Amino acid sequence: AIADDAAGIDAPPACSDQGLVDGYDGACVECMESSHCESLVCDRRSFRCVPEAEAAYVAVDGTDNGSGATGCTLEAPCRFKARGLDALSEDRRWLVFLEGTHLSDRFLIDGDLRAYEVNLYGAPGAIIQSIAALDIPAITARDEAKLRISSLRIIGSDAGGTNAQGVYCIDSDVELLDSTIRDNGKTGMRGIRCRMKVHASRITGNGSGGLQAEESDLEVVSSIVDKNGGNGTTIGGIRLRNCAIGPEPMGCEEIERSYRILSSTIANNRAQDAGGVRCDGLKVPIFARGNIVQDNVGTNNIQNTSTATDMCVFTDSIAPPTQPVDPTGLASFIDDDLELGSNSPGLDVAALDDLVLPIAWDFSGGPRVVGAHPDMGAQERD
Repeated sequence: AIADDAAGIDAPPACSDQGLVDGYDGACVECMESSHCESLVCDRRSFRCVPEAEAAYVAVDGTDNGSGATGCTLEAPCRFKARGLDALSEDRRWLVFLEGTHLSDRFLIDGDLRAYEVNLYGAPGAIIQSIAALDIPAITARDEAKLRISSLRIIGSDAGGTNAQGVYCIDSDVELLDSTIRDNGKTGMRGIRCRMKVHASRITGNGSGGLQAEESDLEVVSSIVDKNGGNGTTIGGIRLRNCAIGPEPMGCEEIERSYRILSSTIANNRAQDAGGVRCDGLKVPIFARGNIVQDNVGTNNIQNTSTATDMCVFTDSIAPPTQPVDPTGLASFIDDDLELGSNSPGLDVAALDDLVLPIAWDFSGGPRVVGAHPDMGAQERD
């Protein structure tokens, strides 16, 4: 221990003296990023380094070295992600994509085949890219699959594609953590009867809209949804819909869904009606605080078509129902990552002190609170 003369007590040793790194709120943890781990895998839920034995590795220049307990290692990664997926088990739940662009050809996580949670993890520089000729989602989870996507970039094909979605979920649990979905031909992320979480992630530049939840629970925290949709699209940033519109079985389930949007930025999206957020036929109101919803193009910034008028209300947020001509009162951004300017009205005013957020960091990975209170939106200004 190090003597603390001012306090008259011994101060705890530094994290580095314990073989650890500095975490949030003064905690010492095993890792904060991939580079802190020999396995290249940092579990940002628990801030522990995942042992190599718990991961299967895929590389664009890998080999067909078999699967099972001895295949797809860090030293000898597999070339094909399907082979890496076959290597997973109850004791080996992490599929790690090493640096490079991995083409997605019908990448399916099926809950009927795997009852355990599958973790797709991107080492630094890893990208999953959809194939335009196939016109299918880059990643699909179905049949009660449990999927977490961490530190990955999921991008559309340079050649376009009319039906390519980033992540497609049917009757499953999907969490997007510290990841990006961008430039897909259709919706960035779509769920039907799913439980979806988007944490410290970005959904941007997707042609038919950013995020659509149909008969699904949705939680968006410290995330950016921007530059999605187009002049004739139904979805701009986020659409919450109580009824599924396909595939079968379709219709409306009389289930009270949970919608939570906290400390997030929804901006610069475009749609025919609601450019920012649209709520259709909801049975329970959304819980939305500390957000910025602005600069979206459409008839409305936020639109509620539910029977009750209070289903789509953003409280303690910069979120006008329509985009005002006068920018007074709106947030000012200083860069493409939508960080607030020094004179922005969103600084240090988000009333979230009574909430325990599911993650302790903002979109950029810094502490969620710098100052007396959190900032509004996804980015905390240093």
